[in-house]
Amino acid sequence: MKFTFNTGRSYTEEGQVIHVEVADGRIWFNDTSRGIAGSMECQNHTLSQRELEAAIMYCYDRGLCRYEPIPKAGEARGTDWQGKPAPAHRSHY
Repeated sequence: MKFTFNTGRSYTEEGQVIHVEVADGRIWFNDTSRGIAGSMECQNHTLSQRELEAAIMYCYDRGLCRYEPIPKAGEARGTDWQGKPAPAHRSHY
């Protein structure tokens, strides 16, 4: 699942634009307005886009995420955050 949303916060003339990708048990986000990217675990695979937006902002505002660039498919996605092989099967949306 991929989507983009705008928080409406006034970091730029366009607001605060955040690109999101949910994959491999994580929510990856890229705040292009502020140049900040990161991820957080996603164990609930039934969240709506609005619920994901709220969860992202809750964690982002409180520093409850890992600040890291969104990896290209096939790069870091085959490993966990410590570089260990990821489980062979993961639930997806």
